[in-house]
Amino acid sequence: TASLTAQSYDEIPYDSVPLCETHPGNLAVLGALFGLNPARPESCRVLDLCCASGGNLIPMAYHLPGAEFLGIDLSAGQVAGGQALVEALGLRNIRLEQGDILDLADIGQFDYVIAHGLYSWVPAAVRERLLELCGQALTTDGIAYVSYNTLPGWRQRSALRDMLLQFTRDATTPRTRLARAREALEQLEAAFAEQDGVVPAQLHADVVKLRSRHPSYLYHEYLTAENTPVLFSEFMTQAGRHGLQYLCESELQTMFSDTLGPAGAALVDRFDSLIEQEQCIDFLRLRAFRQ
Repeated sequence: TASLTAQSYDEIPYDSVPLCETHPGNLAVLGALFGLNPARPESCRVLDLCCASGGNLIPMAYHLPGAEFLGIDLSAGQVAGGQALVEALGLRNIRLEQGDILDLADIGQFDYVIAHGLYSWVPAAVRERLLELCGQALTTDGIAYVSYNTLPGWRQRSALRDMLLQFTRDATTPRTRLARAREALEQLEAAFAEQDGVVPAQLHADVVKLRSRHPSYLYHEYLTAENTPVLFSEFMTQAGRHGLQYLCESELQTMFSDTLGPAGAALVDRFDSLIEQEQCIDFLRLRAFRQ
């Protein structure tokens, strides 16, 4: 499994695309709304700790020529592809480098740190080091965007992951594993469609949705060796050990308890702590993913 994981990042590269939630302009607005004095996007410093081929970071660098960008990724192949695009565009305000988070030290100070698609999909030591780096690298009013799979919502999705891991357990290459998973999904869709009940209907809907996603999402979300969802409160306990505190969810509307109805709002509002309120909201929404 470990060797398959190492191969997979080059053989099945991430679908590296712009993510508007991570843009420093968006993060700066969120910071200002919650009382920070964040750096201006036009002149900020941004670190992306899982940059893949730079599909998210390069457009930022292109449109913010006065800002500085550093992207780091474990895959040398994806970094090389991104760096070729940087050179073709003639960008001088961005660097993409191959590196292991566990080996990073003295990388400097940044106003914004992005860690998308990383925390839940790496071993425990890397998760700890990721948050440690955020605590070390952020400026005083700096903001880290960290996405991860969360509980309780991911418990339902993990059932489908268990099935796909079982059906692909004998695969010897990432591409073979991916092909077998796609075949299994086709068969599961037909099988769940013939069953009655709420659970088969939900699994059928999940399979239909997954079959429409990019192959890299299917592989790195459902077939990778590491996928560790955590409760929001557990994540914040770990983050707090590194001097970090909760700012907000990037999907700001999900923080408003009155969107849950009167009974839901009353339950959330029983708690004085923002962390406990947000955890309660996750329970009521069965949230599976946090940003």
